[in-house]
Amino acid sequence: MPKIMELCLLIIFVLSFLDGQSVEARRQQEVYQKCQPVTIPMCENLPYNMTTFPNFLKHQSQEEAGAEIAQFLPLVNVECSEDLRFFLCMMYAPPCIQNFVIPPCLNLCEQARYGCEVLMNRFGFSWPEQLSCDKFKEAGPGVLCIDRNRTDDNVSKRPAPVLTTIAPVPVDDVTYCFESSTIVYEDILSEFCKAHFVMKIRLESISSTVQETTYQANDRKREIYKRDGLKKRDLKAMLFHMRNTAAPECCNVMKPGEEFLVMGYKDNKRLVISSVFAWTRSRDFRQTIRKFVDLDC
Repeated sequence: MPKIMELCLLIIFVLSFLDGQSVEARRQQEVYQKCQPVTIPMCENLPYNMTTFPNFLKHQSQEEAGAEIAQFLPLVNVECSEDLRFFLCMMYAPPCIQNFVIPPCLNLCEQARYGCEVLMNRFGFSWPEQLSCDKFKEAGPGVLCIDRNRTDDNVSKRPAPVLTTIAPVPVDDVTYCFESSTIVYEDILSEFCKAHFVMKIRLESISSTVQETTYQANDRKREIYKRDGLKKRDLKAMLFHMRNTAAPECCNVMKPGEEFLVMGYKDNKRLVISSVFAWTRSRDFRQTIRKFVDLDC
């Protein structure tokens, strides 16, 4: 493999090529036989310079792929995700590696979507179905996919993207809730940096037992602003728990059918809420939410 690819791409192979290629790999080798220089402007100056067609989206040429990928240029320019351009080029102009095309890993897709999906939703657009992260597999034994190499910061003119350091689980055992009239906006930004997850939810129901109270949110009515260390499966159930002690105002703030900004952390397999802010349409609140995209914690 060329040295530049070794620096920039983490390639996980299902089976050793010495032991024989999988049926899928042999099929791909038959279909993707010819490498060609990358000419799509958005995909130039990446860690690879050769591609092959048809791509994962069934485009037959770079001209066809280039015309479609150009619609994402505004998102790439605002840098809502450092992985967006890399992921898009994996899909529209995949690197030609020994006449194979290897799909992106699930993590690469999720990191590209993270941040950009929120921005798209804000303007009435949704993440394209053809780029759904459900189509990709998580890196691991028996999986052939490509992810970012996040250990070398010298692979390009700008530093390679790195995963945000996951904050430690806090020792404070109290969940705090804030009504719209008691929100201090600087506190939102401070709590954002401490949390493993930050999202807007619509509360569906509250269930209590002798041991605990759980909060069920609508999985279709959510916006995710941060999810350090959380995988897609962690958010599937949209079931949240309070800390051991909840501040008295939480009983008044958390009501089914209403929207909230919730922050918290993952404790084993549980999503534990550390703070809740009543969702408001005030100008200051909306400006604070917009700061999440560029917030340097």
